[in-house]
Amino acid sequence: MKDRDITNHGNSKKHPKVPHEHDWDWSVDPPKRGPAYSVPLNNIGKGIAVVGGGYLIYRGVRMIPSLLPPLWWTIPANAICP
Repeated sequence: MKDRDITNHGNSKKHPKVPHEHDWDWSVDPPKRGPAYSVPLNNIGKGIAVVGGGYLIYRGVRMIPSLLPPLWWTIPANAICP
Protein backbone atom coordinates (compact mmCIF):
# COMPACT_ATOMS: atom_id res chain seq x y z
CA MET A 1 0.00 0.00 0.00
CA LYS A 2 1.35 3.44 -0.92
CA ASP A 3 1.08 6.70 0.95
CA ARG A 4 1.56 9.90 -1.08
CA ASP A 5 2.58 13.05 0.77
CA ILE A 6 2.47 16.51 -0.79
CA THR A 7 4.46 18.23 2.00
CA ASN A 8 7.86 17.69 3.55
CA HIS A 9 6.30 17.38 7.03
CA GLY A 10 8.36 20.37 8.20
CA ASN A 11 11.54 18.31 7.83
CA SER A 12 13.27 19.18 4.58
CA LYS A 13 16.36 17.09 5.45
CA LYS A 14 14.38 13.86 5.79
CA HIS A 15 11.93 14.60 2.93
CA PRO A 16 13.73 16.79 0.34
CA LYS A 17 11.53 15.66 -2.56
CA VAL A 18 7.93 16.87 -2.66
CA PRO A 19 5.60 15.17 -3.55
CA HIS A 20 6.88 11.80 -2.41
CA GLU A 21 5.53 8.34 -1.65
CA HIS A 22 6.07 5.77 1.09
CA ASP A 23 5.44 2.02 1.00
CA TRP A 24 3.95 0.45 4.12
CA ASP A 25 5.31 -2.77 5.63
CA TRP A 26 2.28 -4.78 6.78
CA SER A 27 4.34 -7.80 7.88
CA VAL A 28 4.92 -6.23 11.30
CA ASP A 29 2.46 -5.08 13.96
CA PRO A 30 1.91 -2.13 14.00
CA PRO A 31 2.58 -1.46 10.28
CA LYS A 32 5.71 0.60 9.56
CA ARG A 33 6.08 3.29 6.95
CA GLY A 34 9.02 2.78 4.59
CA PRO A 35 11.50 5.33 3.23
CA ALA A 36 10.38 8.17 0.96
CA TYR A 37 10.88 8.09 -2.80
CA SER A 38 9.92 10.45 -5.63
CA VAL A 39 6.69 10.22 -7.59
CA PRO A 40 7.42 8.82 -11.07
CA LEU A 41 7.27 11.48 -13.79
CA ASN A 42 5.65 9.11 -16.29
CA ASN A 43 2.35 9.49 -14.40
CA ILE A 44 2.53 13.26 -14.86
CA GLY A 45 3.24 12.80 -18.58
CA LYS A 46 0.24 10.49 -18.93
CA GLY A 47 -1.99 13.06 -17.26
CA ILE A 48 -0.81 15.81 -19.59
CA ALA A 49 -1.37 13.54 -22.61
CA VAL A 50 -4.92 12.66 -21.52
CA VAL A 51 -5.88 16.30 -20.93
CA GLY A 52 -4.28 17.41 -24.22
CA GLY A 53 -5.97 14.60 -26.17
CA GLY A 54 -9.34 15.43 -24.65
CA TYR A 55 -8.93 19.07 -25.61
CA LEU A 56 -8.05 18.18 -29.21
CA ILE A 57 -11.14 15.94 -29.44
CA TYR A 58 -13.28 18.77 -28.04
CA ARG A 59 -11.91 21.22 -30.62
CA GLY A 60 -12.47 18.72 -33.45
CA VAL A 61 -16.09 18.09 -32.46
CA ARG A 62 -16.66 21.82 -32.11
CA MET A 63 -15.35 22.37 -35.65
CA ILE A 64 -17.67 19.80 -37.33
CA PRO A 65 -20.61 22.21 -37.94
CA SER A 66 -18.26 24.66 -39.67
CA LEU A 67 -17.44 22.04 -42.32
CA LEU A 68 -20.89 22.41 -43.90
CA PRO A 69 -20.67 24.80 -46.91
CA PRO A 70 -23.25 27.33 -45.60
CA LEU A 71 -21.20 27.68 -42.37
CA TRP A 72 -17.72 27.98 -43.86
CA TRP A 73 -17.61 31.62 -42.80
CA THR A 74 -17.54 30.41 -39.14
CA ILE A 75 -14.28 28.44 -39.56
CA PRO A 76 -11.94 31.34 -38.59
CA ALA A 77 -13.93 32.09 -35.43
CA ASN A 78 -14.08 28.41 -34.42
CA ALA A 79 -10.36 27.97 -35.09
CA ILE A 80 -9.43 30.94 -32.87
CA CYS A 81 -11.96 30.81 -30.02
CA PRO A 82 -11.89 27.96 -27.52
